[in-house]
Amino acid sequence: MLIPALAYLVSLAAGTRHGLALGKQIAAASLGQAAGSAVAGWLFAVLIGGSFWVTAALLALGAVAALRVAEALKEVSYDPG
Repeated sequence: MLIPALAYLVSLAAGTRHGLALGKQIAAASLGQAAGSAVAGWLFAVLIGGSFWVTAALLALGAVAALRVAEALKEVSYDPG
């Protein structure tokens, strides 16, 4: 559900360069998945509960960021025509 919504927002902000913007977004997401898996594996090896606490903190930060983006999008009016 997040990926299609994010792709929509990226394509709106990209103007005429949709492919470049979506390519950068996918590259960043893939890098995040790879780095996140490696860090979570390392944390699990060091401290079994560590990866879960870090994930909880990141989810809390993501919730705050999502609320801010939602408020910012309410202020922007989109007129397609």
